[in-house]
Amino acid sequence: MFRTGLLLFLLIFVVSCHQEPKKISPEVKPKPPQEQQKEQKNPNTEFKNLHYVIYEKGKLKWDIYAREALVYKGNKVQLTKLKVCAAPKQGVCITSEKGLYDPKKGSFTFEGHVVLQTPHEGRLETARLSYIPKKEVLKTMARIKINKQGLIIKGQGFIYDLRSGVMKVLHQTEVHVDG
Repeated sequence: MFRTGLLLFLLIFVVSCHQEPKKISPEVKPKPPQEQQKEQKNPNTEFKNLHYVIYEKGKLKWDIYAREALVYKGNKVQLTKLKVCAAPKQGVCITSEKGLYDPKKGSFTFEGHVVLQTPHEGRLETARLSYIPKKEVLKTMARIKINKQGLIIKGQGFIYDLRSGVMKVLHQTEVHVDG
């Protein structure tokens, strides 16, 4: 009787632990890196001498100029000889050698000789600058130079909150008065 109970217990245990073999689906082979790069290099749409204006609630929000704009799969837009001006209320214009707009992140990245011109805060020069329109923040970790009516500020890293008007140089700040 004990043997029968033990055998029955072992049989139930083995059956409950048994799993059907999973069906192996055909493996999707990733594309070779050369083919992936080729897809990324070939834009879906190209524009020359682009002038793009965006209005929101009947008011000018953005005025964008670019010598060339390349729209890629995923809607990233690569721009050359770029100028982006924000609404007249903010009066901010950014020019750069090249830029990238990423609609998923909702951000612009400017590269090359980047110049930020503001009506009240002066002129900033740097090699790279990011702009997040939803947060109304400009930032960089690159070297910067700000010129405001003869006051020259140099440093490493920069954050500018357009809503509050607060501008910060993050590291290695140097101030010179050009008189």
